[in-house]
Order: sequence, then C-alpha cells, then structure tokens
Amino acid sequence: MITIDYLTNIIFVPQSFLTSLGGLRYQLDVNAFRNALKDLEDDPEGIVIPDTHRHSTQSTLSGVTYARQVEILAPYTVEFENGMYQVECVGANHNILDRKVVNSVSLVIGNSAGLIVAGGGSGTSAADVWAYPSRTLTSTTAGMFSTPLAYKAITNQTSAADPGAGKLRWNNSTQISATELYIDSLTDSGLDLSNYIKTIPAGSTLFIQDKDDAAKYQKWLIASIVDNLGWMTLQVSLLASVGSDIANNQQIVLVYNNLNVVNSAPTAEENANAVAAHPETLTIHKYMGLAP
Repeated sequence: MITIDYLTNIIFVPQSFLTSLGGLRYQLDVNAFRNALKDLEDDPEGIVIPDTHRHSTQSTLSGVTYARQVEILAPYTVEFENGMYQVECVGANHNILDRKVVNSVSLVIGNSAGLIVAGGGSGTSAADVWAYPSRTLTSTTAGMFSTPLAYKAITNQTSAADPGAGKLRWNNSTQISATELYIDSLTDSGLDLSNYIKTIPAGSTLFIQDKDDAAKYQKWLIASIVDNLGWMTLQVSLLASVGSDIANNQQIVLVYNNLNVVNSAPTAEENANAVAAHPETLTIHKYMGLAP
C-alpha cells in the first residue's frame, strides 16, 4: 500500500504495489498510482494536507487524443522501496523522475510526448509512427539505465582473461582499487550482450551490487571498453563504494547508466518515407516538428 509521510512529504511506493514483469523488471500504472494518492487525500488525515498531485485527464482536440497527465506537486517526493530493480511507467505522462528520491531503483519514464492517437485515415497510433521506419521519432534519453543484469563475482583471479560465462572479475584483489573489469558477454541467465556492451560510450557508469546485500555496492566510471570476442575489458575508475568486497562466486547485479546517449532524429528521407507509407501520420510529424 502506498503511504505518505506528512512530516517529510515523502510518498512511499512499496515494491508490492508494482506489477512484476519478470526478473528485475516491474511496472507502475501511473493512473492507478494517482488514484491511490487520491484515496489517501480523501482520508480524514489527508483532507487537511496540500494536494499531492495535479491531474489532467485524456482529452481529444480536433481529432487528436492527448495523453493523461499526472504532475506530482512540490514539496512531495516519491520514494520507491529500495532495491536493484527497474520500474517502467505506463498509463500517463508524468514528472515522477523529477520528484523521485535517489536510490538503487531505476525508472523508465515512458512519456509519449503528448500524442496517443492521430485522427483520420486508418487511425494510426503514435506507437505505429515510432515503429516506422526504425528511427522515425525514436530517441533515447541521457541518463537511461539498463535493465539490471545478473552475473557472478569471481574474486580469486585477477588476470586479463575471459572470466567465464555469466561472470565478472576485477584486475585487483582489492576490488575498489581495480582499474579494469573483465565481463563475459553472456549473463548468468545466458543472455548474450555482445553487441550491447561494446556500444556503451565512455563516460557511462556501471553499478555493481551484491544481489543479497544492498549494503555492498560499487559505482564505476567507464573510460573505455575493449571487445575481446566473447568477453569485454572495461577500463574504469571508482566513483563510490559501500561495504566490503563482494565474495567469490556471489551473485551480483549490474546496471549500466548511459550518460552520453544523444537523441536520434530521423532524416528527411526517413520522414518522407514514413509519410508516404502512412499519410495519416503527418499530424504527428508536424506536432513533433519533424514534418518534411
């Protein structure tokens, strides 16, 4: 159940309120979150406090349907139950990231830039436009977190070699003194990240945490990544750490935070192709300022 601490103005979201998507992925229905806040505001204790949020419902104007909006108001902040997991937001545009208490939980915003459905023609949705062609109206956000990734720590070896499938090791027996990390391209669950890891740019960060002990974690700045075909060498420097070294063969969770991602705008040719194939999407292109 969601709670509000009226002394600190913290809205607490327990993990049990979220919908599990499997693994370390969870989903937050922002509209359900809003309704839960409204219920708290209707309680005798909540009636006398300032509103927690502002809500604009889904609306249609000139044949275009605009997304629901939920704005968390100051001085309130939103704190998710701490842990190494990812929360994906659906159901409304929102400013939760702006009001989020910083902890180990990563947040995928999911805002739709306002439009949901374009009127006319076949009623092509914004999602259709984002999918055609692959770069049309696609973008990525600076500070995007990866899905938490499962590995095992290898601490009894420090040589520059493949640590083995699903494993990571440091080049120093004192982990926080390491200057290189050796990571296999396969996660502990067998997911092949060969193409993903080698595209992470310099300046990104890597968060490593003991899966069973949130009080043991390390945050590294990535200077470069070398693809060794099947495993990667990450040249790193320590940004922060808490707790003692992680034990050998202990399960760990890795989260990459890409700080250097840039928005990917479609070319004029891609815009023209998209509109030629789906003339009814022109409204969306104009709204986004991308009409050819």
